[in-house]
Amino acid sequence: MLASSPSDDDNPPKEGIPRRTIKESLRNEATHRRDSASQAPATRADVGAPISPCTLRGDNSFEALKRRGRDLTAPGLPHSRVVPMNLSPNEHRVSSTAIVLVAMAALVATFANTASASGPDGQVRGFATEYLTGSPVAGAEIGIEASDFPWVFQTTTDPGGYYSIAVPPHRYTLSVSTPIHVRDQYSIAVGSGETTWRNLTLTPVGGRTAWIQGYLTDGVSGFPVTAGTIVAGPPSWTGGDRNTSSLNATGYYEIAISPGSYEVSTEGVFGYDPYSYYPVSASGGRATWYNFTLNPNPVNVWINGTVRDSITSAAIPGARVFVRVDTLQFPDTTSDANGSYSVQVQSGSAELSADAVGYVPASTSTYVWGPGAYYEDLYLDPLSLSIRGYVRDGVTKVGLPGVRVTLTPLFGTGYYDQTTTDAAGYYHFAAPDDYFVVAANVAGYAPWSTWVLSFGGPVVWANGTLWPIISTVSGYLIDGLDGTRIPGLLVSVLDLRSGYVVSATSDATGLYTVTTTVSPAIVVDVYAQGPYAGNIAYVGTRPYQTTWVNLTLARLSAQILVNVTDAVTGLPISGANVIAGWFYGSYGALTNASGQVRIDAPAGAVVYLTALASGYLIWTGPMTTVVGANWVPIRLYPDLPKDVRIRGYVNDTSGAAIWGATVHATGPSASPRRSAPRNTGTPPRRRRWPRPRAIRSG
Repeated sequence: MLASSPSDDDNPPKEGIPRRTIKESLRNEATHRRDSASQAPATRADVGAPISPCTLRGDNSFEALKRRGRDLTAPGLPHSRVVPMNLSPNEHRVSSTAIVLVAMAALVATFANTASASGPDGQVRGFATEYLTGSPVAGAEIGIEASDFPWVFQTTTDPGGYYSIAVPPHRYTLSVSTPIHVRDQYSIAVGSGETTWRNLTLTPVGGRTAWIQGYLTDGVSGFPVTAGTIVAGPPSWTGGDRNTSSLNATGYYEIAISPGSYEVSTEGVFGYDPYSYYPVSASGGRATWYNFTLNPNPVNVWINGTVRDSITSAAIPGARVFVRVDTLQFPDTTSDANGSYSVQVQSGSAELSADAVGYVPASTSTYVWGPGAYYEDLYLDPLSLSIRGYVRDGVTKVGLPGVRVTLTPLFGTGYYDQTTTDAAGYYHFAAPDDYFVVAANVAGYAPWSTWVLSFGGPVVWANGTLWPIISTVSGYLIDGLDGTRIPGLLVSVLDLRSGYVVSATSDATGLYTVTTTVSPAIVVDVYAQGPYAGNIAYVGTRPYQTTWVNLTLARLSAQILVNVTDAVTGLPISGANVIAGWFYGSYGALTNASGQVRIDAPAGAVVYLTALASGYLIWTGPMTTVVGANWVPIRLYPDLPKDVRIRGYVNDTSGAAIWGATVHATGPSASPRRSAPRNTGTPPRRRRWPRPRAIRSG
């Protein structure tokens, strides 16, 4: 079923294939158990049988990782890598330092892998330049983080300031930073197989006259921690300067920073619990020493499982599985021919993500602790459905090429993609079974969107009509009292068909002019401003023609004089908010110490008054104003506690009790309270219980 705009006519028919079976609760088949007797991984085909570390998918054993660690400085190592979003730190775990130091460098080597996408990867490219000089910025750190998916893709700019990174189709936040520039963020979106260009301008940071420095040591052995990064930045709820430092062979770090208070945290320190502390204060012109220790957390937990199709439960070979424990990204792996995977991590809150071509990326989380083994199956929704259509010009009826079409999940989270129409205006998305908003937008046209609420078959057609912005609405604003033209008022023009709205301000001669869409349903509106009541007009527009709409604005010649009092005591209520609204305007004001207020309004109009005061029920009512004074007394009732109960019995004409009848009780409150009376012979015991009344129905 497709809920579309009125312009979506002539849809090609949906193919006559029966609706596919709704997703079963296959995800519940995933098991999660801990085998504390063994640290070795197990395959789904032979659970419990040990696997030689040398035969792991992707060769991600620690023996292999150590071999990779020797080649960290090899030439040609790619910059692009995948790093998941941060989690909060978890409880500390202590163990041997030897395992930690062996694993650190090897873990970093695996970050050079690029991510596979559920559809063809898109590319994000651009140049980073200096704001003041325009010169390229080399070595800038680029981070691309998904809005609702736990991955971060990172790269650095080359000597010419250029960067390029492959990412799955999704919505992202792009960040850029260097040690001498302010960190900036941008919102971007990438479609399957598309290239998104985003050039970046970096502003030099000034005033880094303070330093935070110190040593990082192992909390058990006291040995220096020599691998990883220390970050000094603002806490998550604020903004400000941010800088980093790597650790040297003695565990020493030094961060130049602007004076202020910072959160000091660790990044990429593997084999230890993540660390974060706030505040660490730094003063200008001096160094602040901050030494701290980390609790060891050995990498001695195996996570094993199978990646499966969520519909058929079939194993998915070649899926990439990423694991993050707390704030640490561990080596990714690829599922084998049986869909099985195994990864080795440290204790903590683990988030697993899986991605495979033709499927929606999925993630799950669990807590793991070692030594031991865990089993976690991952289920991916297939891109088994098709959303397609044509985007055409509403005037010429010709297909529009090069229009950006987006596929957005209706409820904010879920699969996202975008594409552009071909030479005939045609577009196509592969999509999972979900609710989506399909939208199209291109310069020179009003945007279009529709909802795809459900699928009646494997294909849904959603054709879109874009109405060109080639019409003009112009006119004068005229004072209804003396006929003079009115400058400086805001005029809004709304197309009810497409939702396109544009506004302009009348010039010194009272003239306004706007360019809008071709439509038979244009609303020209001047909302109440200053001493004028406002006005509204409904017109139609034609291509490349000017539609003249002069609006005469009446003065606010009626004065509504309101006196607000307490309905129980009769005392005036000060500070009550009184609002007077009419069809094309409204004004409001607060009552004075005497409970009185004056509001100007148009004469001869139906005006709706509303009075609100703390501790009182809302009052509202209509009135027809006349020229001059309009006195309105308003009595507000106190908002008493709802501690009164009304009870009784409901019987039919024969006297038999009616079970399940709904009783409505309404009173001064605007919200009726409902109850479904119980069919019992004896009412509950309560003080001052009134005698039940029989209400005869029929």
